[in-house]
Amino acid sequence: MKRSSLTIFFIIFICLLTVKNARCSEGETDTALTTTTDSLDLTTHVQGPQKSAALAMALSLILPGSGHEYLGRSQSGFNYITTDVALIFSYFLCAHYSQKLALDADGYAWIHSGAQASTYNTSYWSAVGSFLDVQDYNMVMNLNRTPGLEYSASQGWNWDSPASQSTFNSILSSSHRLQVIGDFVLGGMIIDRALAFIDVRAYTRNLRIRPQISFSPQSLDFALAGSF
Repeated sequence: MKRSSLTIFFIIFICLLTVKNARCSEGETDTALTTTTDSLDLTTHVQGPQKSAALAMALSLILPGSGHEYLGRSQSGFNYITTDVALIFSYFLCAHYSQKLALDADGYAWIHSGAQASTYNTSYWSAVGSFLDVQDYNMVMNLNRTPGLEYSASQGWNWDSPASQSTFNSILSSSHRLQVIGDFVLGGMIIDRALAFIDVRAYTRNLRIRPQISFSPQSLDFALAGSF
């Protein structure tokens, strides 16, 4: 869990560093068309290379908002980044406590029923929570003509009371709920990246036109300036 968290934050750091370096090395391309009543003047003013739409979209897929920061849309970038960081934090929080509760449930079952499994098996712990002892479970499997699903004596259990079994089921249910919430949060992270990608894609495909009109006694000036 700690290694995964460090990996995520390292990726975030690399994305932000890439955005900073890209914004420092690239300028903004401006093209101005100026028309007057006296003459037609076409002037192109270049401050630096044009922003890369592919890079902006790639950054948005890795870390939503970094592509917006690269394009100079700081407010939108901040909103996407803070949303994604909150989702990442929530996901790891849910995953951590879900795993912790699952281990607590396993330990509780071992103390109060003797149940144990070498590896985590959802079907096994579901059976432990549903039957008071392994004999009841195996008898039901025989009645259902599924002897292959029976458990051996080494995997057996025998609850000391129904109340203990109920407590075990409560802990396990809490673990499952957190796991489901974590899955929804993971889906939110995917949606956040998709929305950031679409937003950057739409923004980079449309040239922003800024009309500027000025009047003077001698002439009428009309200017169009476009930039990404």
